[in-house]
Amino acid sequence: MTVDAVQRWQAAPLPWHSATYDQFRRVLSDDRVPHALLLSGSAGAGIEHLAALVAGTLLCHSLQSSPCGLCDGCRMAQAGSHGDYRWLEPEAGKRALGIDAVRSAVSFIQQTPAFGERKVMVIAPAHAMTIAAANALLKTLEEPPGNGILVLVSSRPGDLPATVRSRCQRVQTPAPSADQALAWLRGQCDNMDSQTVSAALDAADGAVMTAMEWLQNGELAAMTELRRQLSGLLQGTSAPVSTVAALKDVELELILSTLLTLIEQALQEGDSDHLKSQRDLFELHDQVRGWLGAIRRGVNLARDTLLIEIAQRCQ
Repeated sequence: MTVDAVQRWQAAPLPWHSATYDQFRRVLSDDRVPHALLLSGSAGAGIEHLAALVAGTLLCHSLQSSPCGLCDGCRMAQAGSHGDYRWLEPEAGKRALGIDAVRSAVSFIQQTPAFGERKVMVIAPAHAMTIAAANALLKTLEEPPGNGILVLVSSRPGDLPATVRSRCQRVQTPAPSADQALAWLRGQCDNMDSQTVSAALDAADGAVMTAMEWLQNGELAAMTELRRQLSGLLQGTSAPVSTVAALKDVELELILSTLLTLIEQALQEGDSDHLKSQRDLFELHDQVRGWLGAIRRGVNLARDTLLIEIAQRCQ
């Protein structure tokens, strides 16, 4: 999830993050904020939103318990021009955060603050760091500057090296309940009918921020069609050749992540009639997860060959 300059400043938590944020404010008021936080939670549940709120709270010059929105610190953060604030994420079109970007960020966090008491750096998603990049961060985690705070954000914290995880204070954030997600999404998309909003949330498997992105960008129809094609493949009701042809313009990572979600739903529901056995479904799940992990590590897989193999496994 790419976060633009405005989204990198938030004034209030999402409803399901209120308790987590209240706990952070208590720690801040007691002057016990750790030098490195690892915010983890479900993908599409808005952990980037919480990271932006935490950063804004740390940069605010007022004595309030949340960003005031009026001081110089808040205004600069809102404009994306705060000299003591950096949001590090992969460049557009790339999945990984390389060592050069992390080294530059480390140099930034070690400098003396120019506009307030602290320097704040958010790394989102932290699991996008290459091994070399993560290693470049270790020394700063081991010997943190007294006025620098790192906020790592990850929906896959297990993908981070243990050496990084062990040097951060982990904060596990909750996902919204179905009712919370639907109520919030309807409030954000009040110009859309309730049926469309509900369909988006179902298609996103409850990932509320993902659903909102699809609705705002007009991608719901495409995602619904993708799920229909893959469901047909899993259930053996779609011809493999036509399905592969229909998916020719869809990113392989998106295909695999969507397929993995559908398989997990089938496993939860005990719906394995479309495959030879429950064991086949588990094996396919592990295989798809392995392929997805390889892509996220930067491995180039033969797209058409892989799709045909998936189709054959589902027959």
